[in-house]
Amino acid sequence: MEEPYHELYDVDVFLAKAKEMSELNPPDVVLFSECIWGAATVCIKTFFLENFGTLINSHRSIEKFMDVVYSVVPPNLSVRQNLMNAFKHAELCHENFYKLLYVDNDWRTKYTNSVLTLQTFFNEVNANGTMENLKKWYKGGTLPGCEKFAALAWNLSVESTVAYGRINVTYKHVSY
Repeated sequence: MEEPYHELYDVDVFLAKAKEMSELNPPDVVLFSECIWGAATVCIKTFFLENFGTLINSHRSIEKFMDVVYSVVPPNLSVRQNLMNAFKHAELCHENFYKLLYVDNDWRTKYTNSVLTLQTFFNEVNANGTMENLKKWYKGGTLPGCEKFAALAWNLSVESTVAYGRINVTYKHVSY
């Protein structure tokens, strides 16, 4: 792999930067907030890249793909609710990047833990039955309240590659 022209972030790099911003005196909550949002989105985007060859390129698409994830999570309410809360925390951080509001240390810790919840969920998705349901959806199946995969992502005529942190992933679908 060629040396990149810029730093390539993955979840861990975003979390390290968020921690660094949080520990400054005074804390840089604006950059902390955007790093938390970045960590959450890279976590979600990497999952769909690695498993479904799909590059997600917008906030709106991330929301739609998360709706799909919520709908296929086994009906254990706490898992689904934890995921929804984790993603909502990430969205609040993204919002705060624009609002420039102070976020106290307790909330910064909660937001960081939310990203870790997302990361753990996506790392264990094969073990909890979610992946099987996602594969059915990807192959054309329908899910209540969710758009079909073909409505969310377009096929590319030529595969392309993107790098997130230390990984390069080839993709054949893109969602805007």
